[in-house]
Amino acid sequence: MLTFRTEGGVFNCRAAAVVLRDNALLVTQEAGASFWYLPGGQLEFGESAAQAVAREVHEQLAISAHVVRPLFFVENFFALPDGRPFHEWSMYFLAEIEPDAVPRTRDVNGVESHLDLRHRWAPIDTLGRLPLRPAFLVDALKDLPATMQHVVYRDTPTRRLDRW
Repeated sequence: MLTFRTEGGVFNCRAAAVVLRDNALLVTQEAGASFWYLPGGQLEFGESAAQAVAREVHEQLAISAHVVRPLFFVENFFALPDGRPFHEWSMYFLAEIEPDAVPRTRDVNGVESHLDLRHRWAPIDTLGRLPLRPAFLVDALKDLPATMQHVVYRDTPTRRLDRW
């Protein structure tokens, strides 16, 4: 896994899937967490970000994902619950899954052995009421960019967002 810890905090490389269906977004939550995020996870050494998305979706949901195109490269800065600084580079990809792979009517338990996950479809027009992380996604996913965007997001009390 491409994660390392220093005296100053933690650095992580992550890839995530933006899966949309009928104006809803597939989101994931770990048991006990107060927020939701997009399916995905850490890159393994020698693995492309697109390969990581496909692998992580399969590990978390036991389904195949087809990566369509990159949407965002994100430099995400936030604090862990214990206060340690966290710096994450994330690639977000538009991805497709089989139409009925994840039911729309109920939460679905994850299948990854070391994580207790649940997945659900969240209507795009209600994302503002969902504690989605990183929070810039709430607005960014309402109108997908035509080309990949570079985003620097600082989840601080002032929540600064820079886009290129």
